[in-house]
Amino acid sequence: MMSRLIRSLVVALLVRLGILVVIARGGSATASSSSSTSSILHTKRRLNFNRLAANSTGRHRRRRQLRRTDRTGSDIELNFYYQALRKSGTTMSMGQHDDDGEHDAYPPLLDYFTDDQSSETSGNNTTLDDNSNKDTEVGGTGGEESGSGGAHDGYNHVTDYCHASCDDNDVCTYTALVDLFASEFGFFHFEECADSGNMPTITMEIGKTYRFVQKDISNYVHPLGFAYAPDGALANADEVEEEYLAYQLDGEDIGLDVYEPNFAHPIEEWATDGEYYVEVSLPEDFASTKDLFYFCHIHRYLGGRIKLTRNGKIINSAPLPVHNELPPPPSSYDKQCGTYGLVHEEASPGQRGDSWPHHFEADYRLPHPECPHTFVCEDGKSTFSSCLDAINCHMFNGMTTYENYGDVALFLQQMIPHHQNAVNMAKSLLLTWSYSCSPEDLGTDSAECLMENIIRNIINVQNAQIQTMRDLLENHGWPQFDQCDLAMMGSSESGIDSEYDKIDNSRYNGERKLEKKRNNERQGLDEDGICRGSCSSENGEEVCVFTMGVDIFASDLGGFYFEECGSDNIYPVIGIEVGKTYKFIQEDRSNYYHPLGFAYHPDGAHVGKAEVEEDYLTYKLDSKDVGLDGYEPLFFHSAAEWTDYGTFSVELNYDKDYSQDLFYFCHIHSQMSGRIKLLKDGKPIQSANLPQITYSHPEPSEYDKSCGTYGLSPFQLPHPECPEAFVCDSSSEFAGCLETMNCYMMVGMTTGGNEGDVALFNHQMIPHHVNAVNMAKALLKTGSLSCPSLTEETDDCTLEGILWDIVNNQNYQIQQMFEVLSLGMDEPVNDCVVAIHSE
Repeated sequence: MMSRLIRSLVVALLVRLGILVVIARGGSATASSSSSTSSILHTKRRLNFNRLAANSTGRHRRRRQLRRTDRTGSDIELNFYYQALRKSGTTMSMGQHDDDGEHDAYPPLLDYFTDDQSSETSGNNTTLDDNSNKDTEVGGTGGEESGSGGAHDGYNHVTDYCHASCDDNDVCTYTALVDLFASEFGFFHFEECADSGNMPTITMEIGKTYRFVQKDISNYVHPLGFAYAPDGALANADEVEEEYLAYQLDGEDIGLDVYEPNFAHPIEEWATDGEYYVEVSLPEDFASTKDLFYFCHIHRYLGGRIKLTRNGKIINSAPLPVHNELPPPPSSYDKQCGTYGLVHEEASPGQRGDSWPHHFEADYRLPHPECPHTFVCEDGKSTFSSCLDAINCHMFNGMTTYENYGDVALFLQQMIPHHQNAVNMAKSLLLTWSYSCSPEDLGTDSAECLMENIIRNIINVQNAQIQTMRDLLENHGWPQFDQCDLAMMGSSESGIDSEYDKIDNSRYNGERKLEKKRNNERQGLDEDGICRGSCSSENGEEVCVFTMGVDIFASDLGGFYFEECGSDNIYPVIGIEVGKTYKFIQEDRSNYYHPLGFAYHPDGAHVGKAEVEEDYLTYKLDSKDVGLDGYEPLFFHSAAEWTDYGTFSVELNYDKDYSQDLFYFCHIHSQMSGRIKLLKDGKPIQSANLPQITYSHPEPSEYDKSCGTYGLSPFQLPHPECPEAFVCDSSSEFAGCLETMNCYMMVGMTTGGNEGDVALFNHQMIPHHVNAVNMAKALLKTGSLSCPSLTEETDDCTLEGILWDIVNNQNYQIQQMFEVLSLGMDEPVNDCVVAIHSE
């Protein structure tokens, strides 16, 4: 019998050659020709994920409540409907709760990846046992009762099946859940299939209606689909015809083209929309004799097989079509951490996993020859902090690369392990952290709900982006990995890292600076330093226009500008004549994630201050008045969706008797405010700048301007806390900037762990997010991508949509994480010095 390692290598080679491999009973491998899986970017029907909302963790602050909501009532312990799961040997998407509300230890996984198969293949034909074409009676009563009595022994063969729970009207129910820990991307399972574990083979009786309920929070970003082959549209396979499907929200058939995008909208929006479910009704004359498959429309590898029955008997017991190769199961170490890919059972300590995530052989536990001796400076580490050491070692190991294929390939090869790190960090905290947040509270400002919001967004959105980025590499013929070996040694000292502390954290640590005086000798500004917009007559009324944009390179968060005031003039002082109509147009793609607001104080609702009354404002999408509550949430949807909606604009006609200044600001990102001077007969009503803007808009250094980044100057290599290189044999400017970014991140992610797991997560994830934002901005700065419209489904537009999401969503999450630290009375930075030098 071949060793597991040799077999893995053989299988990987055959798959690369386009040959389908089935590992038969006893360990022998047989092969047949098979067409390769098509890219996610070229599916038949599936919407581009960039149109599905890459995101969000946005909480929609309601204006009438100063857009700040507090939690009301008692907390409801998270209960993800695992009562029906098997008492032992069954995975969960989160830890199970005792009566006291605490999480139990994570139970062991079933082995879903055994080599046993009952079929042998020869050419394109599958040979099965003698009864393969005969009706096989289903255990129980053919679906009248729920449950299963058999075992799952591989992807393509099951010895018994799971049956739905049916009512007197022949409506049968499967309640879907997603076990996020069961594989790299998770697996579907069902409450009614407690004994079948993840990815169970389920039955559907011809002539009955089956309702697949997706009410559990784990279904977020996992809309169900049904197809004639595994992974459906994601594998360019035919899906079950729409006439047999009804995609429902609270009993209304909304169709797949509404159902699917909703699952990628902000989690608090999705969780409170109502009950999502899919009804499948196969008529008596349904012709297919092969199996169907349930799958996820956004993530690959989550689905399983559906056996069709008639009069309680299996129509075809053959496992046809055969299932795709799936990711290997997590190791016992990964099960303890809630992660994936950190340790392979057969790997030697310190071994690199070049073929991660499939057939990987790796062990990233410390000590590791290519990692510092610690990332968490703490005596008596918690389970979470110990796991973080291995999680971070895996990432930095994967982010030491060559630049053989240009800037875009280098970005993808570094961002994939970067995203894997974020997902593993989030999953590990989700597993080990005990907390309370009911779905209806996900939009509130409690620390626990903010954290769950962030964690689930990271896991689900970044996992989908990982799959898309792998597709982009494959489309261009670039390798998934182009890693170089770089040994390093390190020693630890206590105390705050002086270099990291040079970063301007004044936005977040309570220190405030007076508003900077801006250069008023710029295009579009009058002699008094005020920009008055461009005015013209519309239907006999003078209307003035400000055309808005956001310069993402102007500071850490970027900065508003107006075309009429000069694109190089960030946060200009603008003037509005009392009683005149002003249109603020937010059409440019840079406005994505930056819905405009108006307030009587800088930052308005972000700091609990009053906003300009609705009587003076009209929030429009094209020509329709949608109101602020219809305007702001759309900015959280994907960049492509947002672009496709139409032209966003806000009209302001302010005629109130008020003597001080107003402010324009961003409803999503705080500390993005500019001043509005009220004018009467062209003159400011007040000359003083009151109220004051009590924070600065920091500007990048000359080095950062060249990279398109912020805050990197102190971290240029060589640096005492970084290896000698992150990009081996680097020559391009982009590669040099990446090395500085990665050094910033390594310095920032060596932290103290004395403030608890949640604070530790935030202390590490903040510099991690800053790195991602800088990487995305730097690639945009290169001009390597050509995307006339984000609605186009080209490779460049797909990647640019991801870049805009990273910049805007992760900047927003950075602010949320600082808020959680503040709510917990934790310091914004808790860094330690880990000196590094290469051998």
